Amino acid sequence: MLLSFHFAIETGAPAHWTLGSLGSLVYLAGPGTVVTFLCLFWLIPRVPMVVIGIIPILDTLIAVALGALVLHEPLAGRLLAPGALILLGAALAGRARSSPVGGLDLQTPEPSAGAGP
Repeated sequence: MLLSFHFAIETGAPAHWTLGSLGSLVYLAGPGTVVTFLCLFWLIPRVPMVVIGIIPILDTLIAVALGALVLHEPLAGRLLAPGALILLGAALAGRARSSPVGGLDLQTPEPSAGAGP
């Protein structure tokens, strides 16, 4: 899809493939996407949904921190306060007990031993 956008929007702009750009593409197609989604689908039945909801929020915070540590990007004060609020919110959400919605128990019951299909 991205390649089709390139041909539609950037007509006449040559593509410069370097070893770094190809490595990035392979990483994003492999571990950056496929492995990440496989891990997420494995994780969904094992942890509360509130934890799953925190993942994208923490992902952004980790990206900013890695940018500062690895690429030496400046961390201004306007990034530190929201980062602290994200960590506080994640901590509070992780501590919150999930209650059944509308009084219904939405957990999947365990199959009985010896029960047939």
